[in-house]
Amino acid sequence: MGRGKIALSRITVNATPEEVYEKLADLQYWDNMQSGRTVLKGPVGVLHQGDRITYHSRYAPGPVDGLISESEKGQTLRWDDRALIGLIHGEHRWLLAKQGGRRFRLPFMGSASKTQVTLGQEVSGPLSFIIHGDSMEKHGTQWLSDLKLACEQK
Repeated sequence: MGRGKIALSRITVNATPEEVYEKLADLQYWDNMQSGRTVLKGPVGVLHQGDRITYHSRYAPGPVDGLISESEKGQTLRWDDRALIGLIHGEHRWLLAKQGGRRFRLPFMGSASKTQVTLGQEVSGPLSFIIHGDSMEKHGTQWLSDLKLACEQK
């Protein structure tokens, strides 16, 4: 995407990569998961490569138009977006990696596997200076916490 501001956040979720992806890639969960992000337009169900989304974010003025550029169930979700008529460019890349797991589990033991979720974000463009690096990190951490909560609630 070019030089810009970069933020990287990680969290471990007590769920399989497929369970995490199911929440992450379905827009119906975004409004509940992400305080500060409201979906205006997008497909119903799980996102696929080539899908277009439009949303509001408290971190960028006006509507943000995105294009899903990579989507692999249980592995990765990436979209590129534009705000302020293309003067701010964003890239959001989610990587899901299975971590250990128990060979067997009893109901009270919780999920049999865990997923490390890494969110990389980059913002560039002529007006990228209005997006502060601190807010990108805070945004990533909050989004990951919301995703973890959504995945671990039964």
